[in-house]
Amino acid sequence: MDKGLLLKGLKIGALVLFALGFALPFITGTIMGLVDFSYSAFELEELNPDKSADVFVIIFYLLAIGAAVAMFMKPELERKIYLAILAIGFILLVVIYIQVFNDSDLKSAVDLGVMTANIGFGIILQILMLIVGVFLEFYGKKLLKVE
Repeated sequence: MDKGLLLKGLKIGALVLFALGFALPFITGTIMGLVDFSYSAFELEELNPDKSADVFVIIFYLLAIGAAVAMFMKPELERKIYLAILAIGFILLVVIYIQVFNDSDLKSAVDLGVMTANIGFGIILQILMLIVGVFLEFYGKKLLKVE
């Protein structure tokens, strides 16, 4: 088996799992201690109609698909493309996080005890996959002994 191709597959797998994190619960909690809620990045407008990340996430998905294809077509630019798409994904993650968790309505509801708000599994998965992706980029060749 070609170890270089395996490394590329692992990096693309980490990118896919990172992208999947936007479809998993982004924010979880309870309302008045009775109703549990869980919203992904695609469902944020249900939490607050002014907050929607759908366009950003769809653009990131398209960029991630393009980056995965470009990694095979332009091997000399693979590292730059991969790190760029991880950076774009991280920036998007931070923007959505700030948009959701710094919302004044959400903060006041949490402060009054009307609801609780926690980081969802999607954010945790994305941070883990970002770390794995960067690790694979910088240490993957040494780890798999790729020439």
